[in-house]
Amino acid sequence: MTSDAQREIEALRRLLHEHDVVDQRHPESAPITAADSTRLARSITAAHPAPQARTRAPRRALTTLGAIAACVALAIAVVVGVVRAPVSEAATTPRMLDYSLSDPRTPLSDAPAATDALATVAQAARHSNDLAGTGDVQYVASYGWYLSIEHDTTGTTSQIFPTFTRSWLTADGSATVTQSRGSALDADGRASPDAPTGIGGTDVLPVGALDAGLAARLAATTDEAALQTALLELSTGLSCDQDARWHAQCLVEAVLQVHNQYVVPPTLAARLWDLLGHERAIRDLGTTTDRLGRPAVAVALPSDPDDTIRSTVNVLLISPDTGQLTGTETITLSDTVSPVTEPTVTSFTAWTDRQPVSAVGQVP
Repeated sequence: MTSDAQREIEALRRLLHEHDVVDQRHPESAPITAADSTRLARSITAAHPAPQARTRAPRRALTTLGAIAACVALAIAVVVGVVRAPVSEAATTPRMLDYSLSDPRTPLSDAPAATDALATVAQAARHSNDLAGTGDVQYVASYGWYLSIEHDTTGTTSQIFPTFTRSWLTADGSATVTQSRGSALDADGRASPDAPTGIGGTDVLPVGALDAGLAARLAATTDEAALQTALLELSTGLSCDQDARWHAQCLVEAVLQVHNQYVVPPTLAARLWDLLGHERAIRDLGTTTDRLGRPAVAVALPSDPDDTIRSTVNVLLISPDTGQLTGTETITLSDTVSPVTEPTVTSFTAWTDRQPVSAVGQVP
């Protein structure tokens, strides 16, 4: 690992420590397997040319378990170490998913409200079987891909970094999160021969760091109003009362936090989709196939239209079979502080497992 890369990683670790996100850290090698790399490469194909710019885009680091990202609109919380990407020929960006009903690159005011779509997945959740697995440890696994854009005198480089994250949350509020990061992938699925591989580590959060019983309490709420109040309390610091769109954003962020950290019982998933179904700002994109080849119902929420710096659309992908949240996509429409000059997928995450297990480190 280069000294620059090491400094970047240590800077991120210090930042997380300063915000009391972690108590201790044990970096270690945890490379993804060849099968993982093949699966990642197969899921990405070229579509758009790399965005051009005259200044370097600021790097964005996504943090574990929502502690810092709670103040960032619709940030998906996974552990990602930031490493300087090697300069190479400009690559293309991830392809846009195909949506059957509405195009997120066009004004979503023309798209139908997602009420019916969310009612459909809520019904699927109610009829799905109980979650597999037994135990009091909540295991969540996800793949994440994040676009890194670098610019220097030789040109602009755009690369996709795959990260595989596993987390175990125990009943006492402690958690263990492991992550491994593969080589940078070009959008055509080819690995960059110059990028570091096997960057990863394990983060251990102390007893009481997280609220292990949150999902259970949400599931036990007696009515929809109580559930909404509990979710809005997770979005402190946001302008939830500003207007209907902000209200929807606060609820969506809370729903994402719950799905990212906890095993979500089908009954709770159904109630969450019912609640979001009342939010007219959430729009129906129709159906699609996600990055891992799974069918999904897609609903979307645009960012604040008064934001003059950045315009994004955040997409939730929900299984029509189980009613579980299986993925998210962030589409940046415009950004005055980055090279993005046309609608571009700038990150996407796919959850691969969520179930109770009997011990930390156990993988179903």
